[in-house]
Amino acid sequence: MRLLGITLRNFRGVEESSVDFSEGVTVVQGPNEIGKSSIVEALRLIRDEKDSAKKACVRTVQPVGSDVGPEVEIRLRIGGYDMKYRKRWLRSTLTELAIFGPKAEQLSGDQAHARFKEILVNCVDVELLEALDVAQGNSLDQPELARINALHRALDSTAEASSEQDALSAAIDQEYAKYFTRTGKPTGRLREVEAQLTQLAPRLAGLQTRSAEMDGFVQEHAQRVEQRTALGTEVCDAQRSLADAQEADAQVSTLRQAAEVAQQNNNEAARRTVEAKASIAVRAQQITQVGKRSEECERLSGVATDLESVLTQAMNRCAAAEQGAATLDAQRRAAHSETIRARAALDLSVARADHDRLLHQVEQAHASEDARLKALAALNSSPIDDGAIAKLDELSTELLVARRAREAAAAQLRVRALGGPEVTVDGRPVPTGSGHDASVLTPIRIEAAGVLEVDVTPGTPPAELAANVSRVEKALDRALARHSVDSVDQARVIADHRREASTALERAEASLEALLQGEELTDLDERLATLSARIQQAASSSDDSGVEAASTSDGGVEASTPASLQQAADAARDAEEGLVAQLDQANTEVERLRSAVAEAQEKSTRTSAQLESAGRELDRASQELDRARSAQDDDALQRAWQAASDEAALAEQALEAAEAAVDGANPETVAMRLANAQDLVATKTKAARTVDQRIVELTALIDDRAGDGIYDELAGAQAALEAATTEHERLERSAQAIALLQETMERHRSEMQQRYVAPFREHMERLGRVVFGSSFQVEISPELVVESRTLDGRTVPFGSLSAGAREQIALLGRLASAQLIDADEGAPVILDDSLGFADPIRLDQLNVVLNDVGHSAQVIILTCQPGRFGSIGGAKVVDLATTSGPTAADI
Repeated sequence: MRLLGITLRNFRGVEESSVDFSEGVTVVQGPNEIGKSSIVEALRLIRDEKDSAKKACVRTVQPVGSDVGPEVEIRLRIGGYDMKYRKRWLRSTLTELAIFGPKAEQLSGDQAHARFKEILVNCVDVELLEALDVAQGNSLDQPELARINALHRALDSTAEASSEQDALSAAIDQEYAKYFTRTGKPTGRLREVEAQLTQLAPRLAGLQTRSAEMDGFVQEHAQRVEQRTALGTEVCDAQRSLADAQEADAQVSTLRQAAEVAQQNNNEAARRTVEAKASIAVRAQQITQVGKRSEECERLSGVATDLESVLTQAMNRCAAAEQGAATLDAQRRAAHSETIRARAALDLSVARADHDRLLHQVEQAHASEDARLKALAALNSSPIDDGAIAKLDELSTELLVARRAREAAAAQLRVRALGGPEVTVDGRPVPTGSGHDASVLTPIRIEAAGVLEVDVTPGTPPAELAANVSRVEKALDRALARHSVDSVDQARVIADHRREASTALERAEASLEALLQGEELTDLDERLATLSARIQQAASSSDDSGVEAASTSDGGVEASTPASLQQAADAARDAEEGLVAQLDQANTEVERLRSAVAEAQEKSTRTSAQLESAGRELDRASQELDRARSAQDDDALQRAWQAASDEAALAEQALEAAEAAVDGANPETVAMRLANAQDLVATKTKAARTVDQRIVELTALIDDRAGDGIYDELAGAQAALEAATTEHERLERSAQAIALLQETMERHRSEMQQRYVAPFREHMERLGRVVFGSSFQVEISPELVVESRTLDGRTVPFGSLSAGAREQIALLGRLASAQLIDADEGAPVILDDSLGFADPIRLDQLNVVLNDVGHSAQVIILTCQPGRFGSIGGAKVVDLATTSGPTAADI
């Protein structure tokens, strides 16, 4: 048997999905809930369940929330038959069987189902199908191989031929074939009679059941009527209990309302008490304020009188000092005019020297500023700094590591040219005596001119390595695009330009800072312009005022030297400074006296203002206290507070009494009893309605059964069954006789059963040595069950092995059976998420075994972890994530 393909429609979460299987190994992969286990379940349903089935196993595969029928279609070859089989359940049911060879047939409905079962039973050992199907969670169990007749025949053909096989065995087998198939199933007339019995017995049982059902309906009708009467009484009792509970609940509600009123009264009384107490506190504060304001006014009045006397004395002393200072100021002005004339000549000489020095400093500063602006422009035109270069280098390094990891996981190609024809790799010649090494990441062609061509195709690298390379490449491309460069080297050149510009900027700024010495360049420009203007103005004013002429009055040309100008300026300055010192002393005394006058005047004014303000505050506080007392005197406030306190105490007592009354009524119990009474009435009423509905249904069923004539049909069915039973007994005796004869022959053959064990053990150990090593041995029972494993001389019972070892040995038994059985009688090995206990080394070795088995048997692997089976050399891989998608959970 070879399964060629399967299509699921509206099956659990799969809307539509098709999978084609190879005749070797097919790996169907995809994440959880994609529909892998649904393939195994669909194969079981289409094989066993009619389209009319309503079993739970059929209903559970209908998509949740969709009124559609689950549908399965399979394409297979079995025993020389090439066919397509389709079945839909629950909605628009159908069964279709199309046989394309050796003889074309088109069947539908039950005929298609029966024909498929007939071909399956005659051509395939169904027990073999079940043994080679490893469902989720069953991978640790050994298959029951001893029940598989096809395996027995395969092992018998493997053993040495027996000399006892003669014409008698052939005659027995020929006679046995009249009654039984090769798998021991009835055939011929025996099967037809059994089928007739199979049809008559359920019909008779159905009629008997319907007859018994009618008796049951009559009896149940009487019971339901009696039950309805009792429920009517219970509903009335429940309604009375509900009325009592509602009355108790109303009383509790009344008490709660009274408690809420008492709470409101208590809150209001407490509020009035707080307000009365606050009023008393405010009155006391008002009385205190009036006393404080009166004392403050008396104090400020005495201070103001003392300050008036001090102010008069200070004003008299200040006037005398101002008169002396005016006399000294006139003398100082005359000396100052002389100093100005001498100083003007000196300043003109000094200004010209300062102008020349400042002009040189400004010229150098402008040159440094130009260099700074040029470096700043170059810096702004190079946006990539050292931090960006570090990030780009990090991404470049990560990409290099990811690519090398991918290359390390890929196959490695090594080509050596030893001489003879020219050898090329992808069109590039390999010199003789040298070689070409490469990782196989893309297709590579190797040619030896006129001798051979070799195409090397890369395998599928680990998905995470390829994804990591793609992720890092995209991250590096995004980073380069952000900086508007094509490569890291280009970015590094821009960063070097930025560092050079930054260094030039730092030098220019340092030079400019040293020249400016904390000043701005514009300030130096202004100072230079000011000096130029001063020189020009001083030169013109010296001509008008005769300053230079005055400076040469006694010494001629020699008197105009800087030293003589400085001496004249110093003499004038000394005279002026003497008068200035005297004037300063006089002005200081005047200022001191003026400050004393201002201070005395300020104190007097401030004290007068404070006295006036204190008087206003005293008047305001007194008026406020008078108004408050006219509205309610002090004794009335005390009486109001006492009355509010008494009222609050009474309100609190009333609240406590109301709350005690509510607690005494046990409101929680009343509420629970009310809820229970309401639920009880609803339950009893619903039960009564249900019984009424059932009584109506029973009446209709009784009327329907009464008109069907069940007893006449029952008698006819019993007669037909008796006739078929008589014929079946006759055929059964003949069949049992030949079966007994063949059993006798088989009993004699049972002694040869150990000869079956030997080739099975040998085949299983051949596969097991690939997985466990060359010392692997197993002990096989006559029932073809592994009893123990021996490895490196140590024997361990099968049940004591680890879960991984048991799973692997159980799988080896199935794979050995699949290889031993003839392809025409064989069945696919289906592994649903198995080998979950295998370590990476064992898993890789099992992949080698699976590839070997795939050369002679069909293996279908369903897995959510593609990496488990990624190294099976000849496997066809079907990725459900790219071919279909579920719409609900794959349960």
